[in-house]
Parts: sequence; C-alpha cells; structure tokens
Amino acid sequence: MTDDNTEASGAVEMRVGPKSIWIQAVCLGVATLGRLPALGAWWNQDDWGLLARAAASAPEAYGAPARLVGQILYWQLCYPLFGLNPDPYTWSRLLLHGLAAALTARIAWRAGLSPLAQLLAGLLVAATPLVFTPLYWAAGCQELLAVTLALAAVERWLSGGRWGVVATLALAVGSILAKEPGLGLALLLGALFAGGAGAARAPRRWAVAVLVLIALAAVGESLLVLRRFATGPEDAYALSALAVPTNLTTYGWWLASIGPRFAANITLPMAAGGGAFWLLWGGWALVSRNRGDRLPAAALLAALLALAPVLPLVHHTYPYLAYAVAPAGALAVAALVPRRWPLHAPLALLLAIAAVTVGTVGMQIRLGERTADGLPADPLVRRTALAYASARTLTALPWHRETGDGTAPATLLLLQPPPDPASAQVADRLGVGWVMGSELYSALAGTVGPRLILGQEFDDDLRIAWVNSLQNAPDEAIVLVDAGHLWLHWGHSREALLYLALTEVAREQFARARQHLLYAAHRSAQTIPFYYDPDQMLVAPARVLARKEAFIDYLAAGLQEGYSRHEVSALQEIFFALLSTITGRSVADLRAPAGG
Repeated sequence: MTDDNTEASGAVEMRVGPKSIWIQAVCLGVATLGRLPALGAWWNQDDWGLLARAAASAPEAYGAPARLVGQILYWQLCYPLFGLNPDPYTWSRLLLHGLAAALTARIAWRAGLSPLAQLLAGLLVAATPLVFTPLYWAAGCQELLAVTLALAAVERWLSGGRWGVVATLALAVGSILAKEPGLGLALLLGALFAGGAGAARAPRRWAVAVLVLIALAAVGESLLVLRRFATGPEDAYALSALAVPTNLTTYGWWLASIGPRFAANITLPMAAGGGAFWLLWGGWALVSRNRGDRLPAAALLAALLALAPVLPLVHHTYPYLAYAVAPAGALAVAALVPRRWPLHAPLALLLAIAAVTVGTVGMQIRLGERTADGLPADPLVRRTALAYASARTLTALPWHRETGDGTAPATLLLLQPPPDPASAQVADRLGVGWVMGSELYSALAGTVGPRLILGQEFDDDLRIAWVNSLQNAPDEAIVLVDAGHLWLHWGHSREALLYLALTEVAREQFARARQHLLYAAHRSAQTIPFYYDPDQMLVAPARVLARKEAFIDYLAAGLQEGYSRHEVSALQEIFFALLSTITGRSVADLRAPAGG
C-alpha cells in the first residue's frame, strides 16, 4: 500500500488479470492439498456439544447466543446433511483454509505487490503450522470462519464501491459472530479508510455508516462472549491486564517459530525473542511508512487487533489462536520482495511444491508422534484417537436385553472407580454420579458423545451415566470401565459388581468392596456367575492377593458392628471363590494362614 498506488487512492479501478486469478487458485489448491492428512480427524471434546445442539435444538431456543455463526449456524447447516460423518466437515475446514490463503494473495494484489510477492503471501498462509489445530479439531471451524470472513471483508473494503462496502458489512459481521479475532475489524477498516486504502469509490456516508454498524456488532458480540464464558480469577477464561505483555511475547515467539511443534513452556530467552519479533516488526513498519509503504504498518495493526481479544486471558493461551495473525504476517513478509523480481512458472511450481511438502510433513510429524503407551503424543490427536476408539467400543457392545419382556430401556454405565481411599471418601460424600476428569471423559464430553454415537439405534430408549459405584445399578445395565486410555468391558452389572469389589480390595477401599459384594449376593440365587477375563482386570491379581488377610479381617470385624455371622461368612466365601478364580489357586490353599 504505497502512496503512489492508484488503487489505494481510488483514481483508477484495478481489474483482476489472468495471472492474479491463477495465483489465487494455486494458493487455494496448495493450502488444501498440503493438509489432506486432516481427513483422519474425528470428533472429540467440544465437538460433541456443538453436534448435540445442532441435532436436538431449534435456533430460537438459544436466545441471543455468542458465536452464532461458528457455534450454531455452521453446525445446523452441516448436521442435517452429514450427520456424524466427519469427512464433509473436514473438507469444509480445508476449503476455508484454502480460501484464507487465496484471499491473502488477493489482498496482496490489491496492495500493489508483485505477482511473486502475491504468491509468496498466499503460500505462507497455506503452509503455516498454526492451522493444525483448527483443521484437525472440528470445533476449529470457528477460527477458520472468523479469519476467512475477516479477510474477505478486508478485500471487499479495499475493492471500493458501494456494493463492496455493503458486502464488507455482511462479511465483517459474519466474522465477528464466528469468533473473536474479528472484533477489531471496525478499527482496522477505519484505519485503512483514513489512509485512503478502503472504500475509496463509495459515498463517505455509506462507509462511515458501515464502520459504525460493524463497531456496534463487535460491542454486542463482546458482551455476549463475556456473559457466555466465566472470567473469574479461578475460571478457565480468567482475564487480567497483567497477562497482556506476557501473552504478547508468547505469541510473538510462536509466530516466529517454524513449527510444526510449538514450545509449551516459554522460557525467558523465548519471551525475549517474542518481544524482539514485535519490536522488529514495529520498527520496520515505521521505516516503511516513512518511505511511503503503508502495508507493513497496516499488517501490524491487523495482527495486534486480531490478537487483542486473547491477550488478557490468563490461562487460555494456545498457538492456534495466533492463526488469525498468519495472513497479516504473510503480507508483511511479502512486502519485502522487490518488485523487480519476476515470477516464472518453474519458480511458482517450486514454491508450490515446497508449501505442500511443508504442510503435509508438518501434519504427519504431529500425527505420528507416540508416547510410551502407544497413543499419539499431541493432546488433540490423542483425544481424537480415544474418542474414535470409544465409538468403536460402544457400537460393538452386545445390546441384548435380559429383562424378560424386553421393554425396559437399555442402560449403559461408564464406571470410573476411585483410584485411592481419599478419592473414595469424596465419592461417598458426593454421591454415585461424581467422577473425576479423565482423558476418556474429556474426549467424549461426558455422556454427550456416547448418546450421539448410540442415539440413532436407541433414540430415547437408552440411559447413559458416568458413575463411581454400581449402587442400585439395574441388572441389565452394561458396564464399561474407564481404565485411563481404554475401556474395559465388565459385562452386565451382576458380573461388574464382582470385578469392582476385587478392584476395591486391591485399592484398600474395603467398605465399598464389602458393599458391592453384598449387592452381588442379593441379586443372585444359590450361585453368583462370574465369567473371568484376565484382560478385563483393572488391577493385577497379585495386588488383590496382597490384601487378602486385611480384607478378611475387615469382614470379620463386622461382627462387632452388628453384622450377622452368616452374612460375614457368606461374604468371606464369595471373596475366596473370586480370589481362587483370578489366581488359579484352590480355596483351601488361600484359606491357609500366611507362611503356614
């Protein structure tokens, strides 16, 4: 955006030539091809709530929701068409990223940059590692919608003309209602207008009216967001002015990084590097402005406005939130390319291949890294893998009914036994429905994911609950146990009660173990069926055996608390029979005193 740029002054209307269209098409194609590994993505975490809302609620039920475009309209458009098939949703995100790259190249053209600089700007956006999370996480459509619509709004604003201004209003409001990066659009567009780089051929009153309307939309959305997300000191979205400089340097370091991984813990040298990144950009923008080139300064303003909504966040600081800055950074870098450098087909092909390679290899690196348990190391990829494996487990369950007439609703209990006596005490105090957070719980969003996965088969004829105990569990309930990063299938509740009692003995939760043995005894006649599978044990049999004497003594102590001799003897018999089953030792051998 130079002072002698005829488009910026509005004296001459620029027209898109064949080369500029070709450049934008290449950027769109490269951004899409380089991210095809994202097609392996599935649902996890926030995705389930967005899908459930689209599946079960009408728009009028939301009132005046925050992120109307990103959290409601997009999902209400896609869900009736695609259901739970993730691929069409992923293709839509790939297309949005491709459009962001193409629009960046188009803005570079409107800024008067050379064809080589236009191509470079678009390819830098196409290859940015910051887009990994928005592409691989379905909820990332919010980020992609906000950035792409914001870029389209800027491009239409730079196009000038009455209808360009009208289109700017619709696109800017759409960006604001998708997610927060667009909240500063009125300020950016106003700065461009004041500098003579926007809405040059539209009536001034039209331009001013549009800026006012965009600003009002931003204020309204900001109020809705503040109401929607808790921002207290202990909340996930806590706000503090003191976090601004720290976050600014953090995002500066991430923007300067080449990826594909980003440092989770920012050291002091990294923070200094992030601060230097912004200082260098600011100094360069000032020098360029004095030379008549306003593009670096405009790009810096756009970057800071896009980041502004997330800078006060104390805890919620992630690399992907800087994706909105990638187009501004790409335009700033492209402004360094001398205008005399030509763009030839071999060079364009080489740059395109490099961008596709960087995008593909970067994604494969993050997708391929594994931890000691064999699961993906990247937290997002790990949650996705857990959610997908959970869906396969849920759909493979034997959903036959054992209620006689088959009319009772099916019941699925997702069991999370307390791991230690302290958490068991908390569970006893807070009730059966209390569970701690876990990877599986997070990946499935509690019961929301399982209900969507199984909903088409059962409709409303299905009860799902996370529990820490099998107290009052129906006989026909199927029990899956949260074993950290996999599910154990303990069968129906009658068998599951026995597995759970053994687990609680191993964890020295004797009161709960006694209670679950009683439940099992009361539900059976002369014998208690137990189909033992060593692969389904949550604890090693040796741990149960190590606490045999302590548990038997605990049961015997019940005589002094008023329990009958018959009841104590029966529970001891059940326990020895279970212990014999899981260890392969005879009951007589197990009854023998230790060391005897």
